[in-house]
Amino acid sequence: MKYIIFPKFIKKCIYRIMIIVILIFPVCKIMAQCNPPKFFPINKYQVKDTAFLKITYKLDFVKDPKRIDDRCTDIQLLQIGKNSSKYFSLQAVEYNTEIQELIKKGTSGTIPFNTQNGTNGYEIFKNIQKNEIKVTDLGTCLSGNFLYSDNFPSFSWEIKPDTSTLLSYPCQKAITSFRGRTYEAWFTMAIPISNGPWKFGGLPGIILKISDTNNEYLFECIRIENTHEPIKFYDLEYKSTSRQDLNKLYKRYHDDPVIFRLNQGIITLKMSDTGESKELKSSQKIPYNTIELE
Repeated sequence: MKYIIFPKFIKKCIYRIMIIVILIFPVCKIMAQCNPPKFFPINKYQVKDTAFLKITYKLDFVKDPKRIDDRCTDIQLLQIGKNSSKYFSLQAVEYNTEIQELIKKGTSGTIPFNTQNGTNGYEIFKNIQKNEIKVTDLGTCLSGNFLYSDNFPSFSWEIKPDTSTLLSYPCQKAITSFRGRTYEAWFTMAIPISNGPWKFGGLPGIILKISDTNNEYLFECIRIENTHEPIKFYDLEYKSTSRQDLNKLYKRYHDDPVIFRLNQGIITLKMSDTGESKELKSSQKIPYNTIELE
């Protein structure tokens, strides 16, 4: 079965203009956790800083804690500048770059509306001078782009004597708890920068690997490169919110995506293999395994 989402005003003429609508409105797979981000334009932006170092991480995570072996992957990048850093999904950027090129060329082919499963739409900006974090969540299944400010985390790290080697860098183990999860990190003082993937930091060296003790989220460095490239903040329309309120929205969506859409004035059609459609009034709850439990 396929699930297609349309605004209500299309309902009366849906059968006559089905092909046009599918090209305009995104296809949504209701039975997955929150969809990967949809297209958002990345051609207009502000340059916040210039990165001198970029570190690529592989994020391996689970959307449903009851299915620990059913894992998703995202390739993410940490750009580090003199005054700030940015952490974001390379998969999301590559997808949006591809779509922009297709639109520019005026392609007549089918345009995929979603990135590959596992891709995250968040971008995390750490301002070292102001000691603050800004988070954007782009192309969300909630409809729109969101922006919130967060306190710069004050991690209480317990540095252990355990050592290891990652990408030829000598590393040391550290333990911390943060917003409902306990984490085990491996950092290297060979790169004495207090930063890491996602919102992590606060150690005397860059974090190359970190995972929670339930093994539901694992960030692991796969590449380190010197660079000279801009740290971009995209000029988009943002809905200002807080971390807590955005989390509540995501929870409402996962409790029942169809009802959430109906409250936004959007209908969801269930398409059978024979081409018949039926409007859904509700749907089953889907797993929501946010990294921040508190």
